[in-house]
Amino acid sequence: MPPNSVFRITIKNLIFRILSFLILSVSAHASANELNIEAVEFVKQKSHEVIAEINFDRNVLKKNSDDARQLIEESMNPYVDVTYLSHAILGEHWRRANHDNRLTFALEFRTYLSRFASLLLSDFLTVHTKELDYCILKFKKGLSLDKENKIVNVYATFKPKTKDAESIIFSVRKGTYGWKINDVTVGGVSAKLSVKNQIRKEADHKGITSLAKILKNRNKEMLVSKLSP
Repeated sequence: MPPNSVFRITIKNLIFRILSFLILSVSAHASANELNIEAVEFVKQKSHEVIAEINFDRNVLKKNSDDARQLIEESMNPYVDVTYLSHAILGEHWRRANHDNRLTFALEFRTYLSRFASLLLSDFLTVHTKELDYCILKFKKGLSLDKENKIVNVYATFKPKTKDAESIIFSVRKGTYGWKINDVTVGGVSAKLSVKNQIRKEADHKGITSLAKILKNRNKEMLVSKLSP
């Protein structure tokens, strides 16, 4: 084959590879953008649903933390990825645990999060006496952190009328059963890391089985005495 022909084939192959790379890059970018938009819409929709529920029953929720807990359990719990959170928080303790111990811990941890959130909600409504506006949460953008596992950070600003604005980051993941929340960071403080720092120490000393029992007892105390967690 003449040298010129070889050169032309090489150039054609090079151009083909460059074009293929550009097409794949644009496609991946578009896919990531679609994922980010989808994540923002998910968080916005669920936030608005919860705000609507709070406005409808605000007087009852303010006085009764049991009703606040029920709202949390019905409106938010289905969209919190407790299994993912449990794994992320416990690390090697989760990996070494058997199925029954994992399930027991995850159920008690879900209950703990519900009662913690309901106490915070009751306290919030005691201070903020007026109906909540949907504009209390302003959503900015979604930023894909892990395309393979479909994890996106959704950035927002929380601005009640009685206090300064705070930044909020909702970390969400799209799994088999749709979008779920795996962390919320308020004012730079991650809920997942805060809980992890507390619980991991207990797990290191006592193991996952004892930790589940501790959470169970704490859940009973919170239910009876309405103590802060």
